[in-house]
Amino acid sequence: MSVILKNQGLAMDDAMEKGSETVISRRNLRMLDLTYQPGFKGAAVTCLIMLYVPIIVLVGFSFNSNRSVSNWEHFSTAWYVQALGNEAVQNAAVISIKLAILATIFATVIATAAALATTRVRQFKGMPAVFGIINMPLMVPEIVTAIATLSFFALLKVATGISFGFGNLVIAHTVFLHSICLSADSGQA
Repeated sequence: MSVILKNQGLAMDDAMEKGSETVISRRNLRMLDLTYQPGFKGAAVTCLIMLYVPIIVLVGFSFNSNRSVSNWEHFSTAWYVQALGNEAVQNAAVISIKLAILATIFATVIATAAALATTRVRQFKGMPAVFGIINMPLMVPEIVTAIATLSFFALLKVATGISFGFGNLVIAHTVFLHSICLSADSGQA
């Protein structure tokens, strides 16, 4: 079915019926857009408030000198000084930075290769399946990917005795990041 937008002269093909035409005004298009639905703005603002107010409160109370959250004494950065002086926190930060750098480099290289491989070939029947597999980490919730990756590496160690240590983290993060890098390489981000 061919859809003609009134007052714009634009035609969009719709896969329902060939040969028939429907005239859609701007008003009718606005009715289809979720952002114009009654209550959308209020619901969006409510969701943003529910998401960000607890974070703001948490950050505010992190500057409390008292251990109790319910009793404010005075402004202090003592907790941050204590955390930054902790050797375990420093080691964790160094490992996180190394992991981020390595996973980003590997994911970018893999995503660039995948982008070149998927855009410089002729279309074939399995192309949608290839894109689905490549973008799977974007479609599956992160917690599911994390648990599946942990289970995979645990089974690998039990079955074969192979453990890559820090390499497990690099592989897991690279697998998750490559689809994000690929969508950025192909302009979909």
